[in-house]
Amino acid sequence: MNTITKEIERIITEYTPIVAEGHRVSIGLLDGILFLQKGNEEEGEAPMVIRVDALAERLSLTVEELFEG
Repeated sequence: MNTITKEIERIITEYTPIVAEGHRVSIGLLDGILFLQKGNEEEGEAPMVIRVDALAERLSLTVEELFEG
């Protein structure tokens, strides 16, 4: 897949300032986790590195269940 969806474009736009300050961002998805971190441009990486890790199970927790746990 070589296209960027509107959702991914929005995430990149909104989180770039946070990641640029050196903070790593993790975003929970229903079936995976999206990781954003600052790339090492001296080593040829993009300014922001995006990695997706799939989960073995699909999550279906509410925010209340997650934080009350």
